[in-house]
Amino acid sequence: MTNDYLSEKEINNYQDAVDFIADTICKQDREHLVVLNLDVKNRPINWHIVSIGNLTNSLADIGNIFKTAILSNANGFILFHNHPSGLAIPSIEDRSITARILISSQYLGIKMLDHIVVSSRKNGYTYCSILSSYPEIEERCNDYVRDMERLFLNLDDLEV
Repeated sequence: MTNDYLSEKEINNYQDAVDFIADTICKQDREHLVVLNLDVKNRPINWHIVSIGNLTNSLADIGNIFKTAILSNANGFILFHNHPSGLAIPSIEDRSITARILISSQYLGIKMLDHIVVSSRKNGYTYCSILSSYPEIEERCNDYVRDMERLFLNLDDLEV
């Protein structure tokens, strides 16, 4: 039996994830949006560059993010992007797209484990886990999905 995994090492926390991919994208001169697809044991199956932007932003097309996860038969994924500025501080747009992708992942049944911003420094890199730094994003997304499920459950009671 062949091993089709990128690595046998399980990704158990965001530090493991950052260690795995940061060197690949943090020194890029333009923003790169990357998805790391994981199996049921959180072992990396593969990673894909979803888009390459400019100095300050990158296109985060939700369809392309999930395309790689679906085609890889991934159980979950971690999203990464770099900030060429050297500051790994998530913007409002970063937090907003994180919420949209998280909601989509719940509907598709493919777990979004995190969205991590990485940036280069003189002696390595710095990073910020959006879902760990802003837990209200996940809370609000869970509330939204619950509310939508309640709405759809109540549609059966409506007369047509």
